[in-house]
Amino acid sequence: MKRVPKESSIQAACIRYLKTLEKCAWIKIHGGPFQGKAFDLMIVVQGDPFVIELKRPGNKLTDAQAHTLKVWEEAGAVAARVESVDQLRELIAERTRRLPCV
Repeated sequence: MKRVPKESSIQAACIRYLKTLEKCAWIKIHGGPFQGKAFDLMIVVQGDPFVIELKRPGNKLTDAQAHTLKVWEEAGAVAARVESVDQLRELIAERTRRLPCV
């Protein structure tokens, strides 16, 4: 049976990936289970904002998290629930491929 990674391991892998990108800035939002934080990572890549809620595979968003992501998406950010660094990489690549070449 395959072990499900901890959210902290997923976050560490995502941050290692973000450190390899050019024109990328990010902040990790700190909070515990009772603090009601908004999301886990805010990322800007080449001017595009990403708001990311990290979850272990199979774990669902709370209603508050789903609402927060919806608000950010309506404001123009890419807002997503992410389970792995590969999923984050794909999300960023998909968005940045649509940007015009300079």
